[in-house]
Order: sequence, then C-alpha cells, then structure tokens
Amino acid sequence: MTPPGRPALLLLLALSAMAAAEPQPEPAPAPIQGETEALIVEEMAPLREALAPLIQAAQSDYQIPGLSLALVRHDRILWLEGFGLADPEQQRPAQAQTRYRAGSLAKPITALLVLAQQAQGIIDIDQPVGSALPGFRLQSRFDQTAQPITLRQLLSHHSGLPSDLNKGLWSDEPFTQVRERLRDEYAAFPPNLIFNYSNLGYSLLGHLLQVVTQTPFAEHAQQALFEPLGLSRTRFAAQPTFDDSLAIGHRNGQRFAPLPLRDLPAQGLETSAADMARLSIALLCTTEPTERLPAEGHFATDLGLIAIQPQQDSLCACMTGEQLDLMPYPQGWIGAAPSDQRSNASETEPASLGSASLRLLRKLRLQTRRIEGREVMIADTPQGERIIGEKVPQEPVPRAWRERLGSWRILNPDPGFPVTDLQLKLTDGKLCLSYRMPVLSPDRIQVPLRTVTNERAILLGLGRTRGDSVQMVDHEGQTRLRWSGYLAEPVGRSDETKAASAGMTLGQEP
Repeated sequence: MTPPGRPALLLLLALSAMAAAEPQPEPAPAPIQGETEALIVEEMAPLREALAPLIQAAQSDYQIPGLSLALVRHDRILWLEGFGLADPEQQRPAQAQTRYRAGSLAKPITALLVLAQQAQGIIDIDQPVGSALPGFRLQSRFDQTAQPITLRQLLSHHSGLPSDLNKGLWSDEPFTQVRERLRDEYAAFPPNLIFNYSNLGYSLLGHLLQVVTQTPFAEHAQQALFEPLGLSRTRFAAQPTFDDSLAIGHRNGQRFAPLPLRDLPAQGLETSAADMARLSIALLCTTEPTERLPAEGHFATDLGLIAIQPQQDSLCACMTGEQLDLMPYPQGWIGAAPSDQRSNASETEPASLGSASLRLLRKLRLQTRRIEGREVMIADTPQGERIIGEKVPQEPVPRAWRERLGSWRILNPDPGFPVTDLQLKLTDGKLCLSYRMPVLSPDRIQVPLRTVTNERAILLGLGRTRGDSVQMVDHEGQTRLRWSGYLAEPVGRSDETKAASAGMTLGQEP
C-alpha cells in the first residue's frame, strides 16, 4: 500500500495511445463539475491544472497521440483522465473504456497468480523448477554442483536464465514452447548471482500455472484474479482485439501494427488505467543492497562499450570512437566534463547512435565497485544508483574467433521481426556481436563478447540480454553461428578478418 501522504502516479503509456477508465462504483469524492469522462477529486484540481499543460506539451514533443493517467493515494483513486486520441485515424478520443497493450505489467500479475498457488500449498516457490515443471532443462557453463534454479528466482529475475529467445519472440508460437527451446540454450549467469531481467522465466511460470491449475493460463487469470477484482478491461492476449475500445499504437507519429506475442505471461497484458490503478493499490515495492575500485579500462554497459582512460583524462564511447573529457566529481564519482569545459567543445558531433549515447553518457556520474567478485560500473541516476555494466577482462581474442570476423546471414529469420546486419567484429580491440532490430529501432546494437572456448562466447555485461551464449555449431556439415535461437552462416570475409588472421591486428595467439 502506498504510504500516506505520498501519492503514487501511475502514468500508463501503451506504445502511443492510452486512455482512462472509470472505477467500479464505490464510495468516492465526486468528480469536478464538467468532467464527463474523467474522475478528479476536488483536492486534486490544482495539481491537474499544473500538470495538464505539461502532459499535452509532452504529447506534442514526443508525438504521442493519446495517453491515460491514474493517481492513487493510500486506498483511493484520486485522478483518472485520458488525454488526446485513442485512434487518430478515426478521431476517436481516449475514453474511460479504452484498452491498451501494457507489456511487462503482465509480470506482477503472473507473480500474484503464482503466489496465490503458494499460499494454498499447491506449490513451493523454493522448489527447483525442474521438479515443479517436469521436462525443464537448461545447459550450464557453471559449476554443476551449484544449487538448481528455483521458482523464487524466476519470480525475482535471479534465475540466470537468458533474457529472451529472440527466435519466435514476436510470433504466434505458444509460450509453452519455451520449455522445449531452452533445452539447447545455456544459462546466462549462475542462479542468484544478479538481477537479470528475463521474459523466459515468466513464460515458465505461466506454463507452471497452466499445469497445476489444469486451465489455460489466460483463462485462469480471468477466473482467479480479474473477475474477482472487477478488472473488466484486463486480459491476457497474444493479439489485441480490434474494436472501438482499443487504443491504436503509434511510433514516431505513425500508426504501428501490433506484433503477436509468444511470451504471454511476461508481456501479453491488455488493460485499462483504472484497472491498473486499482491493482497497484495492492502492490508493494522493494529495494536492494558493495568495495570501491579505481575506474579504468573497458566496460560492457547498457550504452555499449565504454573505455575509461584516466591517464589521458578520457571517457570513450567505443562504438563510434567518440571521446569526452574525464573529470572527477565529489564522493569518488567520475564523469564527463561539462560541455563548456571540454577541450573539443567547438567540434561538431556527428548525428549518429554514438552521439545519442554520448549525450546520455555525458549526464552520468560513474563509479566502479566489486560486487560478488565482479568489477561492475555503477551510475548515479535521478532514480538512484544503478548497475549499468561490468569490466571487460584484458584477454586476447583467440585466432579461431578472429577468423570468424565479418558479416553473418540469419538462416531462420522471423518475417515479422527481422534481425539484420549481424556481424562479429573488433571494436577497440574487443570482440563484439553487432546487429540491428529495425522494427524496434534503426540503431545498431553492439555487445562485447568473452570467449569461453573456441566454439562458445558469452555476451558481456550485467542485465538484460547479457550472459547469453554465442556458439559455433555444426549444422548439416557446415559451421553455423547460433545465438538466441537463430542460426547464421558467414557472408564473405572482412578486411578486419584478413588482417586478424594474418596476425596484424592483435598479434600471434599465445
């Protein structure tokens, strides 16, 4: 429950268009006169008057056709209101009964359903996943005597599972297939090492619910939670139902056709602002728990590969080679010098992904610390301290991997969700996997790799998609790259590959 005196603002954005919904009849202050589709208690009127112009300005700035918000304090809904259009093409306003796709807000609901089974004594969240869900199996590159993955670790994103299986992620494949697909995949981390966001873990939890209740997952959620709570506009669905109550998604001001979803228990929620406000009253938030180290070297981070070079007073965004002047800040933090103090402040920065990353990097204050034996990078953000990456070890790239540098073509693509421009490349001397997901963004994604054997490497970093394995496998007599469910074949050899093979880039392998 939200502590008294601290309103919890639940601003729900579904791709682009969202809307408000009225609560079920219950004792509540009357709305302000004249607000036919909104509920605003009298004491919230000054807040609404101050925020409404800012909300509308943000809609214009970010090309958001419509949105809805709900303000909750203690056990009361204080403000519900929709702004803009649920469907600009039809000029349909965001109204009380508009539904929208709410993505990963599915996870706390799946967690509630699992914990209800625990409370009834039907399952034990501390039991191994393999005993609760027979047939679950995952390859491991860690100590085989380690404790098995538990349901509690799936719930808290501490299982060490990969974040996603991109193959089939945006398709109508049933989420129960995840159990079978994971049999050929490797764990990203040992269980309970670190919070590592995983859609796959929640698909397994949904599969478990389906098994123990002997009811389809979406139907069980409806019967056990949505109907008893009166959440009349909430459901799980792989595809939205297109009717007059659905908000139409937009990206960059353009209508965006929704993709099907495999991982229904992880991100397949469809709901309204009022339903989520009512549910949020019952949800609790928690916090988490470090030796400070000198900041130096390469780090695999959420912003790509970063190099801290204190001898040169340099902070480098290595994906593009862009440099910032490094300077110390109070309490042991470091970061970029303010723009008016930069030695190259007069230079024009290129309009590239690196520049976007650079702008964000310039705002951050950084430290490196040792946590659970790992040297990690901490960022001081407006929301508090956050782990954004880990140090890349100083290791030579084996010849076998240098000979694989260059472009790879995916052999089993998903037509509706292409992954393109797949490459193995050297960036600032570090082996990286590079690719694009154009449906989501035109920007290139590039993640450093650490080789484990001549046939397997892992994506470095701590967090979503990190720790996943990249493997070289034999497929029909040919060497293929396997990653996140995809198979890829090499496409020619780059100049970088030829130079590396000749020992010109990193020297001869020890």
